[in-house]
Amino acid sequence: MKQNENWSKFWAQGHVTTFGEFFKEGYRGEIGQWWQTVLQRLPEGGQVVDLGCGNTALLTAILEAGLQLQYIGVDPAAVSINPRASTLLVESMFPPKLLTGYGAESVPLESGSVDAVVSVFGIEYAELSKAIPEVSRLLVPEGRFDWIVHHADSVVSRMSRRAIQEYNAVEIERVVLALKTISAEAARVGLPALKDSARAEAARAEINTLAAQYLNDTDLNTGNGTMFEFLSSSLKFFRVLKSPESERAAFISNLSQEFEAYHARFSQMLSVVKSDEDMKQLTRLCSQHQLSVLDLKTLNDEQGILGWVVSGKKAVL
Repeated sequence: MKQNENWSKFWAQGHVTTFGEFFKEGYRGEIGQWWQTVLQRLPEGGQVVDLGCGNTALLTAILEAGLQLQYIGVDPAAVSINPRASTLLVESMFPPKLLTGYGAESVPLESGSVDAVVSVFGIEYAELSKAIPEVSRLLVPEGRFDWIVHHADSVVSRMSRRAIQEYNAVEIERVVLALKTISAEAARVGLPALKDSARAEAARAEINTLAAQYLNDTDLNTGNGTMFEFLSSSLKFFRVLKSPESERAAFISNLSQEFEAYHARFSQMLSVVKSDEDMKQLTRLCSQHQLSVLDLKTLNDEQGILGWVVSGKKAVL
C-alpha cells in the first residue's frame, strides 16, 4: 500500500516517534508519563505487543526502566529498532521481536499468548472492526490494553490541518524543476561555467525568491512551517552540487518524494482522528469482543489535548 511506503520512508530517516524531530529521543512529557504508568502495571517477563510501533520508542522506555519484558513491535511499514534501544539491549534478557509488514488486523501470534497490547497513535490507523477482535484474540484473560489515539480536536490535529493548508504543490514543483535545471546545466557546461548559464542563473533566482518569501518569516502565527521546511531542505542541494550528477539526481528525487509523503502522512492522520461519538462506538466495539474499557479520557498538556487515552482489560468468561 502507498501509505505504508510513505511511513516506511519516514521511519527510514531515523525518526523515533511519529512527531519526528519534536520527540527525536522518544516520547517525553505527558505521553512519557502515561507510558511509565502503564509499565508499572505490566507483569515481569510478560509479553507485550506494540501496535504501530514505528522505530520502537516504547521499547526504549522499557529498557531505560530496566524492565524485563518480551517486547513485540508490529507495524505495516518497514521499521527498525532505534539506536538508543539497541545500545540498551545488551542488558536485556528478552531480545525484542519486530513483525514488519503486519497491521493490527492480523498479527501472526498465537491466541491468548499476550499479556498486554499497547499503542501510541497506531491502532487507529487499522480497520478497527478487524483490529479489535484481533486484540481480544491475542490477549490472555484479564490481559491489559492501553492506547493513545488521535483526538479530532488535539494540538496534533490542528497542526496537521495547518500543515496541509500550507502545502503549496505548485511552488514545490517550481523549486524541484529549478533544481533539475541547475543540475542539468552543471552537467552540460561544467561547474566552473555554471554562473555563465542564463538558464541556471534564472533557476537559482527563482529558488532564492521563494526562499526569501518563506524563510524570512519565522513567526509561528504567520509563517508557513511546511514551506519553510521544504525550502530549508531544498537549499541543501547546493552542498551536493559538486557531487556526481547521479547523486544530485538522487537528492532531488528524494526531496520530491519525501514532501509528497509528508503531505500524505498528515492527510492519513486526519482521516483517523476520533471524535467523542467515534470513541463511544469504539467502546461498544470493544465490549462486543470481551474487552472492557475501564478508562476513557483525554491526555492533555499546557498546549491542549494530545489524544485519547483508552485503557482496559479482557474479560474472563
